[in-house]
Amino acid sequence: MARWLALARTGQTTDIEQLIAGNPELIATADVNGCTALHLAAGNGHEKVVALLLVPELLNRVDGLRWTAMNYAARKW
Repeated sequence: MARWLALARTGQTTDIEQLIAGNPELIATADVNGCTALHLAAGNGHEKVVALLLVPELLNRVDGLRWTAMNYAARKW
């Protein structure tokens, strides 16, 4: 899981596409702080990865700070 989240954090679009094609459940996994790959990609400005990870069930998912991916994206800008 750590590799998956690192790929999202660093914007590795091709690797993300390949991993979710083989294991779509990865999209909902989170780190110890409750951050999903969507939180990490949004917080680091990786728009293409965010587009791959946008699924309805994650739009309002909060992490340990009660932040959504939108909060992280807004903080980036």
